[in-house]
Amino acid sequence: MNNYAPPATLTPYLCRQARTLLEWDEGELAFIARLQVSDLQEFERDTRLLSKPVLAFLRTALERAGVEFTPDAGSRGVRLAAGKSWSRMADDAEGE
Repeated sequence: MNNYAPPATLTPYLCRQARTLLEWDEGELAFIARLQVSDLQEFERDTRLLSKPVLAFLRTALERAGVEFTPDAGSRGVRLAAGKSWSRMADDAEGE
C-alpha cells in the first residue's frame, strides 16, 4: 500500500515541470486556468503568490490533463498518468 500523499500545494517548480511535461506553453495553461499569462509567468518565476483557490484550480487542470504529482525524484515530481496521450490532453482539459 502506498502511503504517499502528494503535496497539497502546487509550487512554482511543480507547475513549470507539469506544464513542460504536457508540452504546453504559458498561454495554454493560463487560458485553461483563466489567468493572465503574466500572472502565471510571475508565479512560475516565484515572484508572485497565487491564492489557494487559484493554486487548487491550476493543479486540478494539470491533473485532469494527465499529470500525476509524485515523490519520485527521477520524475522531477511529475509524470504522465498511465494511459494518457499528451496529444489529447489540451482538448481533455479544455472540455472540463
